Amino acid sequence: MVLGANLAIAADLFAQLPGQQTTLPLNTVTSLLGVPIVLGVILRK
Repeated sequence: MVLGANLAIAADLFAQLPGQQTTLPLNTVTSLLGVPIVLGVILRK
């Protein structure tokens, strides 16, 4: 549960990088960060 919260916070921080005029959609950033984690869990089993 803590990993999910940390992922959401990291995605939000990455989506709102300082110095950029626009922000990235949060769901895009979350999926880009989450897919490697999910694939790692699936491939490990």
